[in-house]
Amino acid sequence: MELRIDEKKNIAYIKLSGVVTEKDILGAFDATVSSNNYQKGMGRLWDLRDVDLSSLSPASLDRFFSHHSRFQTEINDVKVALVATNHVEFGIAQIYELYASELITDTHVFHDIAAAEAWMMQKKYTAHAS
Repeated sequence: MELRIDEKKNIAYIKLSGVVTEKDILGAFDATVSSNNYQKGMGRLWDLRDVDLSSLSPASLDRFFSHHSRFQTEINDVKVALVATNHVEFGIAQIYELYASELITDTHVFHDIAAAEAWMMQKKYTAHAS
């Protein structure tokens, strides 16, 4: 796992490569949110362009969400971008995006880093009081 924190953009860049297991992803998440440079409310951009996610199962996705729910709102109420170019990994990322729609985390899947960054830099929608 490679982790790069851009405090100016308020984005943590997480890059995984090779065959990636559920344990690898959970470990990368924990390492990111426990990093000294990670700040509550910081978005996370997962670079999955060089990974093989074929070892994951639907049960893995359930465990990801159960794991995330243990963290404070400031860790989960953020934008999360998943960048994947391979058809299989992109499809798995889209399934994750569907699961994530049940959470407060705003998650989207992209084919390239630039589009993901542009989306992450946009302000989150907030309802205006009437």
